[in-house]
Amino acid sequence: LESTGGGVGLANFRHYISGRNPSAEIAVLRFKDTSLGPAFFNRARGLMLDHVKAEYDYGVIARLVLSALFGARLSLAKMSKGPQAAMQTAVERTRRRVLKWLPPQFICSGFIQYGLVKAAVLSDVDPASVILRVGLHAGSGNELLAVTPNDLANSDKLQWLYVARRGWVHTVTNRQHAVKVISGGR
Repeated sequence: LESTGGGVGLANFRHYISGRNPSAEIAVLRFKDTSLGPAFFNRARGLMLDHVKAEYDYGVIARLVLSALFGARLSLAKMSKGPQAAMQTAVERTRRRVLKWLPPQFICSGFIQYGLVKAAVLSDVDPASVILRVGLHAGSGNELLAVTPNDLANSDKLQWLYVARRGWVHTVTNRQHAVKVISGGR
C-alpha cells in the first residue's frame, strides 16, 4: 500500500528497489511487541485497503485547498532542505501556525499509523501500544495522519531489520547502522 498525492493505491515493492537504476532506499522495521499477532495486522491491512480508490465526499473540496497549501509548504521545504527532511519540516512549520492545521490527506507513515490505531481500537488492543510518536493518543485525530518517517525511525516500539539500497538488501541492527548502509558504508 502506498499513499501519494493522488490518493491511496497499491504499489509494487520491486518498482522502488530494482530496474536499471534503482534509487529508492527502503527500511523494513517490525514491532518489538510480538503479542500483536497475524490477525491484528490482517485487520490493519484490511482497514488500509478500504481506502484504495475510495470515493471522496463533499468535504474533500475544502481539504483539497488545505492540501494544496500543505503541498506548497512541502515543495518549499524540499527545495531548501532536500526530500529527506522536507516532510518533517513542513509538518513542524504547519503545527506552529495559529490554526494548527495538519494534512488531511495521508502521507505514507501517517497512513501506517492510522491503520494501526484503527485496528487496535477495533481489536480491543490498547492503542497506546501501536502509537509510534511520543505525545499522541488514539484521539489525536489528524495528528495521527501527520506521523512522519522520522517518527517511525525514532520509535522505540519498532526494531530495524533491513535496508534496501540500490537494489541490494542489507540486514541492519538499528537506525545508526541503517544510516551507515544508506550512506554507502557497511
